Amino acid sequence: MSKYDQDALNELENGVAPGGEGNLPFDVAIWRALNGQSALKSLSATPVNAVYFGGWATGKTETDEYAQSSGKAPLPFGVHEMGELDKVYDAYVTRELFVAPIVSRVSWVKKTGAMPVRSPEYFEGSSRHFQCVGFMGIRSTAETTEIEPWGLVMLTVKGMQVTHVLDGINKWNSSTAPVRRKIAASEGVSNIPAWVFYMKMGTFGQTPNFLKVGKGNNTSIITPISTYIPQQITDELLDKLYVGEGVTAVMVDAKKSAADWAAGWDKASRSAPAPASDEEPSFNETDEIPF
Repeated sequence: MSKYDQDALNELENGVAPGGEGNLPFDVAIWRALNGQSALKSLSATPVNAVYFGGWATGKTETDEYAQSSGKAPLPFGVHEMGELDKVYDAYVTRELFVAPIVSRVSWVKKTGAMPVRSPEYFEGSSRHFQCVGFMGIRSTAETTEIEPWGLVMLTVKGMQVTHVLDGINKWNSSTAPVRRKIAASEGVSNIPAWVFYMKMGTFGQTPNFLKVGKGNNTSIITPISTYIPQQITDELLDKLYVGEGVTAVMVDAKKSAADWAAGWDKASRSAPAPASDEEPSFNETDEIPF
């Protein structure tokens, strides 16, 4: 008997297809894309090296409360003081996360006073905002290679970083496709989506990639987040990255429950955006979300 539930796999096949505001009806740990800072090179060999190389950050207090309320294991990440002046807080930071994506939404947004203007289409002066609900796994110690299920998370990414994150997601989908088809045939199921295998998303290597983005006077430095694609993708590798039947069931429930949230950015919000300019910002045509 196959360990893959065909009905669950069918539900998750298009799970990362973008939807649109609404609040999630369940708790998650919120991880924000973190751009590294060259001025923090002194921390490059410490447990908080993500502040130099780039990666992910989540508020420690909120995430600890979420973990404790649901009996989850403590996170094995370094803690760094973030923010400035009266908005200082402790955050878990890490260069990489193991995440199986479930459902997402994307929009174009521009701050105009206290309330943002948001639209499903590009308009002048706006930048992209991407959010993805997924299930996170952790390696509880540096010595272990086993990925333990941890819980539901939401990744939130803004600006030009969105292009890099979506590119990594699409590469994971295409790179694993041949082996997934092989596994599906051997398991007697018609399809196994890439999203039931943990992706390692973050920054990699010993040299940071400080990339200048933007034009003219409106530029910034980002440290692009990618998805790690092994040189060889095998049945054995994907078996180790498989989330398991129990987590798959949780993912299916989360996808169904998040339908209103996913559709929340499908229409313009707050106020009507300005008409789109003739020249939209450059981004890849492959930026479509495949799940």
